[in-house]
Amino acid sequence: MHESFDIYQCIRNIEIREFFRQNMRFTVNEKIQLILHSYASIEKKREMLQALSELICVKDEYKVRQMITLFNLCIAQIYNPTDRVLYVRECISNATTEMKVSSLDVFRFPTADIEFYDSMEKLLDETGKLYNHSNDFQEKVYVYQIILPQNQPHQILMEFEMLWLEKKLQIVRVYPNEPWLIERGVFPETLASLNYYYELCHLELPFENGCRLKIQTPIMQEPIYGILQSEKDSNGCWYHFFKPDGITENEHLIDLSYHEIQLTSGYSVFDWVERCDG
Repeated sequence: MHESFDIYQCIRNIEIREFFRQNMRFTVNEKIQLILHSYASIEKKREMLQALSELICVKDEYKVRQMITLFNLCIAQIYNPTDRVLYVRECISNATTEMKVSSLDVFRFPTADIEFYDSMEKLLDETGKLYNHSNDFQEKVYVYQIILPQNQPHQILMEFEMLWLEKKLQIVRVYPNEPWLIERGVFPETLASLNYYYELCHLELPFENGCRLKIQTPIMQEPIYGILQSEKDSNGCWYHFFKPDGITENEHLIDLSYHEIQLTSGYSVFDWVERCDG
């Protein structure tokens, strides 16, 4: 894979991808973040990290190798736990037929239902039978893995998000128990990097101030349309805010200045924001 690996392919929006290709040379840390926030399974992300590790200098290779180790530990624990476990599954969505314009409403995902399983095989099988994903609308599946060791208190060892990718329920984000990973040799700075939101922020985008944009993440039935408010400060940092149609005040602006929409939505600005006509 490494011979053809292109970090810019982690960006789904073609206009943003080509703008960055012409104007941005990402650091190793930034490349790691592009992979971690990409719309891909953790297995695919691990594959991309492996390809990246073969293209960078030895001095930086350990950062990528550490993240691969973290992914290996998480994947093994999720699918092949050594202790008795319980998986608590939430299927969550934003399934309103009429999307509200409040930024809080747009990115709030109310719980649809909760189920319990004693294996990942049962979770995948029964969740797949319950939901039909023939259309583009998707639920997000959030799972807590609780370990139940003998003669010891139970604890949540892993939390992870799953989405329907390529008609298959796949893990896209992991939130592991940090002390558990540190005991297994993962560096604290690697854990900090796993869910870091500030590595790629305040970047210039190809969208000019006042242009019309739309936002539609995989979990949203309908897109939101609006106007971009964008400016650069004296330090060269860009601030981008999306003002949805129908909003008269600025209190419900959606922040596009960071890697993720509204900072921590779980969806990349570089993937799910695009220019629109009219």
